[in-house]
Amino acid sequence: MITHSHGDHLGGVLDSNGNLAFPKATIRMAAVEWAFLKSQAASAELVKAIDAHVQTFHAGSADGARDPVGRAARPHSGPRRL
Repeated sequence: MITHSHGDHLGGVLDSNGNLAFPKATIRMAAVEWAFLKSQAASAELVKAIDAHVQTFHAGSADGARDPVGRAARPHSGPRRL
């Protein structure tokens, strides 16, 4: 899960040879962050390397949302005691 596209959050996605550090992983990223990253010329090689592994979501939307392991998101049903 990439929260935003700063280098300190994306730095471990590729290894020192430019290959995916975790080639079987799905990279989850908000759609707006992914669009921003793709618009940056300096990120072109990174985008090319991870493109097939990125799965976007619309932050703040439960409509069709999934949690990081693929379960359907549930709307919050009010306060709960833990």
